[in-house]
Amino acid sequence: PVGYFPYDVTVSPDGRWVFVSNWGVTEYTFAKPTYNTDGTLTAVAPAGVNEPAGYYVPKTDSGGSTPKTSSVSVVAVPGGDGARASLVESVYMGEPLDELYQVGDTHPCATALLTSGEKQYVYVTKANSDRIGIICVKKGFGSKAGQIVTQVKKDLDLSPVKVGGVKPLVHGAYPNAIIVSRDHTRAYVAEAGLNSVAVLDTRNPEKPSLLGRIPTGWYPTALELSADGKMLYILNAKGVGEDIGPAGTTAPPSKVSTRAGGLSNIDSNYIFGSAQKVDLT
Repeated sequence: PVGYFPYDVTVSPDGRWVFVSNWGVTEYTFAKPTYNTDGTLTAVAPAGVNEPAGYYVPKTDSGGSTPKTSSVSVVAVPGGDGARASLVESVYMGEPLDELYQVGDTHPCATALLTSGEKQYVYVTKANSDRIGIICVKKGFGSKAGQIVTQVKKDLDLSPVKVGGVKPLVHGAYPNAIIVSRDHTRAYVAEAGLNSVAVLDTRNPEKPSLLGRIPTGWYPTALELSADGKMLYILNAKGVGEDIGPAGTTAPPSKVSTRAGGLSNIDSNYIFGSAQKVDLT
């Protein structure tokens, strides 16, 4: 068990440590469940139409040594044997929660691992706060020999708009995927809200810097590098647009044509994705 809504997994090169990003803030729990003899859920408390009175949302879990809310869990895997895996700690990557500005919290999602000498760095995309969280991981000594020690470093802010004195901060980059170059000197971050990939200089992994942005299609959500590191592949989830379906009208206005049919209400998820190949040289 790790945190709420475990999202992404990164494994250390030696296979002995696993880092899991926990996307969620809370979990739904049935208020008054009943079960039959084989353990199958049979009923919850009565609820009206579209009223979730049959369950409740527990409080967030952001304290202690293994917070489940908006965190990164550190799992020890002795000898690389998955059967012996155990949760060591979780690192909270969120912000102070309130009712207005932090719904969903920071949304830690995609992760990547950078190596620099004896230290490793877990980069975590915080989609809801336009930031890259950085966790320094190093070997323990003395009483912590054979273990690892984690330390949270300052976030890298990718917010496209900086407005002084305005709260909440203006967000919109939505970083949601990340990949690191083979030599660990560059990181590429998909920014779904900007239709771009941010290129980071990671030669100083504790203080990465933004070099620029690569234009993409609509809503980039996944990245991959070629084996030689010269090509970047980008998957854009929403691509070129949405099919109007059998009913409705086409555009532009000068060439409007009405379509007949029963599917007049189009689901916005019916969209055509796209793939890009970028020559990094």
